[in-house]
Amino acid sequence: MASATQVLRRLELFHIVLASLWGGGMILATLVNREQGTGYVAASLLWAGSGLSLAYLVTIAASVRVTPTHVLVDNPYVRHVIPRRLVEGVGAQEHRTPHLLLDGSPAVRLVVLVRHLPRGRDMGLPSERQARLIMRMIAEVPGRDCSGEPRRRLRIGNLVLAVLTGIGWLAAPAYLLAHLRR
Repeated sequence: MASATQVLRRLELFHIVLASLWGGGMILATLVNREQGTGYVAASLLWAGSGLSLAYLVTIAASVRVTPTHVLVDNPYVRHVIPRRLVEGVGAQEHRTPHLLLDGSPAVRLVVLVRHLPRGRDMGLPSERQARLIMRMIAEVPGRDCSGEPRRRLRIGNLVLAVLTGIGWLAAPAYLLAHLRR
């Protein structure tokens, strides 16, 4: 039975393990050193939260959702709303990252298909399996006619989160280092 929508999220085991180790390690370090004072605990937890929000931004913030009328491509900072009739396929074109190919419009980057592999590996080109998965999702969701052109909008919440993450990533260790030098 076909579903009304299908969603593909980016979440790899590597990301889950890394986020778990980071969060658990930072909480353990905070608990062990809590006698350093409230400022130390707050800075440590801020740093832990910054690392976890960074993990969110590079993983599950990216998704592809197929609805009866549109394909919604959520990259970490931009959402693309594309009428299904314009989707031609998935490819890398002249880019090194996977893109959703559109009829009469520029291709849309698919962050959800970008894998984090060690340097030297082919990181950009989508596999045939990945391309088939997106196209199968489109085929499995019953479509309805939809007019219009592709739209894009900033994901303000994620942009604010990225700024706060950067501030936390810089401020917390700076405080902790200054605290250690006393």
